[in-house]
Amino acid sequence: MSSQENIEQVSMAVLMDKNANTNVNMNVMPAEEEMNEPPPPPYMQSRFLGALGSWKTAEPLNDMNWVSWKGQMTSMLRVNKVWGHCDGTIVPPEVNEPCAFDKWATAEEVTKLLISRNLKAEQFVHIAQAVTAKQMWDNLTSVHKMRGQQSITALRCTLYHTKAVEGDNITVHVNTMRSYQVTLHQMGSKVNDEDFKSILVSSLPITWDAFTASYLGSQTGNAVMTLQELVAIIRDEYNRRKTVPGAEEGQDEGNSSLMMTAQPATGPRGKKRAREEKKEKSGSKK
Repeated sequence: MSSQENIEQVSMAVLMDKNANTNVNMNVMPAEEEMNEPPPPPYMQSRFLGALGSWKTAEPLNDMNWVSWKGQMTSMLRVNKVWGHCDGTIVPPEVNEPCAFDKWATAEEVTKLLISRNLKAEQFVHIAQAVTAKQMWDNLTSVHKMRGQQSITALRCTLYHTKAVEGDNITVHVNTMRSYQVTLHQMGSKVNDEDFKSILVSSLPITWDAFTASYLGSQTGNAVMTLQELVAIIRDEYNRRKTVPGAEEGQDEGNSSLMMTAQPATGPRGKKRAREEKKEKSGSKK
């Protein structure tokens, strides 16, 4: 049986026992006191235990997603009124206060369960010796804060130094570059679209120089392209080059520039203007 299963089984048994006792005490409470008492926190309600398995982050904690996981996990713990068990603001009451201590112990087990159920299996080594929820959180923070910065630095170097060479699939190359950008964003190190466009264009093969020069020359005034438009144009240009003999070896650079400058004229208005220009040329020839 895995350590995760052990933690969950023990914690669930403790929680069920404590909630059963809580429900008995609440049932014998006088009606007037029930009306004046504030509603119990989520972890003291029986229906919470049935839904405990549904409290999941978008992705379990791994070595690459600490920042996004931490944000989601913090919100989850706050909603369930147990975040104080991780940051140390909620401390155990005196043992001579059994009701208060039982309530704290239940919240502590809930906190540990929520954390452990949102970890990849390889992450359990970092919390194996932790006794409290705060120790679990501090251990994970210590490990991933340092590792996260190292991973960010390494991935940024990969992004800046990745270059496509002649014969590479440019569509795959663009998708790879985009995945680096998205991963960095998830790690808390955002590469904005304007910077990424420059990085992407400079990563293309040397035979794309005419295309690159055309792109750089077109980025003035209101003609600035979005990242999505640039990606679409690069993919279209790559597909065009695959169908034109010699284009991939740089023998068709003129059309590449033409395509870049003509691209903004697509759409209904651009097509209508092209038809009007064609008619004018036909009339002048006559």
